Amino acid sequence: MLVGTAVREIVDEIGLAEADVQKRAAFLDLGPRDAELLRRIRPRLTAEVIGEFAARLDRHLASFKETSGLLGSPGRRAKFGGVAERYLLKIAAGDWGAAYQQERIRLGVVHQHIGLEPRWYVGTYPRFLRVLFDAARAEFADDPASRADAIAACVKLAMLDVSLALEAYFHADHKALEHAARYDFVTGLPNRRYLAQKLDSLIARKAGYVDLFLVGINRFKTVNQTLGPEVGDRVLALAADRMRAIGDRADLVARVGSDVFAVVCADVCVPTAGGMTELILDGFERDFDLDGYSVSLGAAVGRASFAADASDRDTLIRRAEIALYEAKRLQTRVVPFHPEMERQSPEQLSILGELRLAIAAGQLELHFQPKVRVATGEPLGAEALLRWRHPKKGLMPPGLFIPFTEETDLIHPVSAWVVRDALRQLGEWNKAGIGGSVAINIAPRNLLDSGFPAEMAKAIADGGADPSRLMVEVTERGIMTDTRRAAESLQRIRDLGVRVSIDDFGTGNASLVYLKDLPTNELKVDLIFVRSMARSERDAAIVRSTILMAHSLGLSVTAEGVEDQESLDMLREYGCDAAQGYFIAKPLPAGEFARWWMERSGRG
Repeated sequence: MLVGTAVREIVDEIGLAEADVQKRAAFLDLGPRDAELLRRIRPRLTAEVIGEFAARLDRHLASFKETSGLLGSPGRRAKFGGVAERYLLKIAAGDWGAAYQQERIRLGVVHQHIGLEPRWYVGTYPRFLRVLFDAARAEFADDPASRADAIAACVKLAMLDVSLALEAYFHADHKALEHAARYDFVTGLPNRRYLAQKLDSLIARKAGYVDLFLVGINRFKTVNQTLGPEVGDRVLALAADRMRAIGDRADLVARVGSDVFAVVCADVCVPTAGGMTELILDGFERDFDLDGYSVSLGAAVGRASFAADASDRDTLIRRAEIALYEAKRLQTRVVPFHPEMERQSPEQLSILGELRLAIAAGQLELHFQPKVRVATGEPLGAEALLRWRHPKKGLMPPGLFIPFTEETDLIHPVSAWVVRDALRQLGEWNKAGIGGSVAINIAPRNLLDSGFPAEMAKAIADGGADPSRLMVEVTERGIMTDTRRAAESLQRIRDLGVRVSIDDFGTGNASLVYLKDLPTNELKVDLIFVRSMARSERDAAIVRSTILMAHSLGLSVTAEGVEDQESLDMLREYGCDAAQGYFIAKPLPAGEFARWWMERSGRG
């Protein structure tokens, strides 16, 4: 199909009207006398002669690794031999009109398509000529003048063939370059340039509406950095296959960034436009099978529409990008563009630059949300939550800057600071007689960074704190990104004496199969279930079964998001070990937490 399309396009570009054919023949001085002489030698090209020639040519091409690789299979070599046989008969037929020349163009396109360089197939022409010359010498043995003219006719026709094949080859090569300019090499999908052209076309024909969906693969950068670019390319190829599955319901599916795909949906897909995001996201619900192990990724979608959100192509793309960025920042599945996002984006971009200086400037600080034993209410410790005391904006919650760090290498220095400051605070509290543990959150990129456990070991050694009082919290989805590497990293952390907790449990794809093999001490039930369990029997059942399951595996359970007495009473009834939430206490600065601890433990 690809070769046939290229041949038609090249025939149109080169021109194969009768006048063009005659012009080529006149340039090479090919005329009726040449046709007559060629037809005279054709009977000399017997089946035995042609068969022997094809066998010699096969042996010759097989002696070079470049051509033996291309013609290596018996089927392909037999096919090539048949082409050689037919060529010898055609070249001596005395007809080099439009049909003949089109066939030579097709041969040049095939050569380019299979990767056979001109030097190899042009090098076979002397062997063709040798057979033709032998036939001419035999036919005109008693007529030296005609013999010389017949040999000249063979040379002229070979020159015509070579020029046509080369012209077609380089035209096809140009087509390949054009294809490369408009299509992505890794996935084979249209690229950003093609997307721009498609949007221009739809906008120019004044489509009633054009929806642009930008699809970002969650945690792709983590996979690419920890497993390597080859595995990253494999993920992209698999993701592209899933995107193609919706291609017949959209106007265009393209890859437009390192981990970003685009879907364009205009008038022709009105019936499915409303459900397009579900079609897209459903494709990422299944794990990605990478050489025997599964990786759970998921996706986020930003959506913008012409002409509701933008009146031109560039603005439409930019606003869909802003919506996608917001979807990733909020860790939600789909975000439509809203004008307020654009007003925020310059401020968001400046945050990264300022955050790089915030660590050295001492602007970061930890606040501590207390945890209590559910059965007795006694204090158990706290979860450390990062805050940024910005010199102009005041105290900034993590949602305004942590997503930026997780998308960049800033996550590493920020996480290193959190580990060291938590250990420092534990040391101070130990001197003040304040017990309990402190839990810190680590991002998936930390978890899959082979150097992170070693950095934590150094921080523990430098700080002199008791590592058993430190707990790391990793999200369920972070573990599922690469369970094998996550388990190895967590085991190295456990070996330091640090305890491990799985946060947000119930929101991802973890199962008993994974849990029993992970070096874990605790599960944290996600607040979305805890907050509504008093009103939802289903959520209550999830909390209750999670507690039973964890206890059966020898794990303790902490419920987060406790906001009322009824929820706390239910957790006590279910046998939950620990709880945290605004009903117990909000996150507190270190000094206030120390006072809370003293009061709660009866020492204040």
